[in-house]
Amino acid sequence: MKRCFIALMLAFSLVSCVNEEFQAAPDVQAEAAAQDALFAKGECIVLFSDEMVADIEATVAAGSLRTKSADMNLLMEEFGVTSMERLFPHAGQFEPRTRKEGLHKWYILKYDENVPFTKAGGSFENIPGVEYVEPVRAIKMDEAYNDLTDELWGLDNKATKDFDINVLPVWENYTMGNSDVIVSVVDNGVDIKHEDLAANCLTTGHYNAVDNNSNITAGSHGTHVAGTVSAVNNNGIGVAGVAGGRYPTQGVRIMAIQILHEGKSGDFERAAQYAAENGAVIAQNSWGYLSGNNLKDTPEYTKKAIDYFVKYAGCDEDGNQLPDSPMKGGVAIFASGNDNLSQSGYPAGYRDFISVAATGCDGMPTFYTNHGPGVNLCAPGGN
Repeated sequence: MKRCFIALMLAFSLVSCVNEEFQAAPDVQAEAAAQDALFAKGECIVLFSDEMVADIEATVAAGSLRTKSADMNLLMEEFGVTSMERLFPHAGQFEPRTRKEGLHKWYILKYDENVPFTKAGGSFENIPGVEYVEPVRAIKMDEAYNDLTDELWGLDNKATKDFDINVLPVWENYTMGNSDVIVSVVDNGVDIKHEDLAANCLTTGHYNAVDNNSNITAGSHGTHVAGTVSAVNNNGIGVAGVAGGRYPTQGVRIMAIQILHEGKSGDFERAAQYAAENGAVIAQNSWGYLSGNNLKDTPEYTKKAIDYFVKYAGCDEDGNQLPDSPMKGGVAIFASGNDNLSQSGYPAGYRDFISVAATGCDGMPTFYTNHGPGVNLCAPGGN
């Protein structure tokens, strides 16, 4: 079976957290401040123990912020905590497996934005019953992508043969895209009414993870990504998608999941959970974490979200393949990043999915692509 993927590149290394209990030297303070600038202000992700999470659930259900832990209460008062909310929301019929996977133990704590994470995180992780604390990392989109023109050499390279994804024989002998397949495009929004894309977008079921609703704001990058996946083919409009179908037959369907809008970002973790529970079996990700020093791994809560999608996409609440799903379990695809690093960026460097680096029309790596450990495939990108 032939599988074809376009590299839709975006960037990303990571940032480390410095936790100081003493008066740091100026250069250490400056480094900590620089790293805090790469984190969302006034938010952190906390993993509670089984015993502690039972207390937290009862506290939240009562509409209170007063737990049974005096140490926790003192810190929440000190840092001005305003809310505790599950990172992975209550999943209705899927809640039993959500709890089986331990997703119910992850919470977002929101506190005074003037308190740096390097202070709040180090304090919370010393509380008994707190197993893990991480910052909410800022993410970015990189606008260095293919123009939407007729010169789609990545699909069919007429100038330099063999340096493309060889999609024409697949279209001719296998498929141009199957509407049973739903691809969640996790990005800055998709123009679901675009004249060359609307026919392959879901009519309902999109998710805005920034505002926690179904209203999608069109973004140029997300629309480009969705078009590369499933722009309608042979309709005399725009460009050809890798799996856009043969007009008027529908290609793979696009589920728009928005995680960026007007400088605000949503939680990828909620996006992955939503995609898995609403029919998507492929998650396309062309985003990554802002670069910083010494953060050389994907956050644990992001790994949990990816693992959940890979394990449960296309399944019912008992983990059985749905009768109308083409797959049991999902495939997650991430761009390796545009930092010219000798390893994949993150979260693409996490090994439980496909990380894709970019080649040019001459078959050589592009000057900007990340490469080396953590990268699984190379595919056309740029120009």
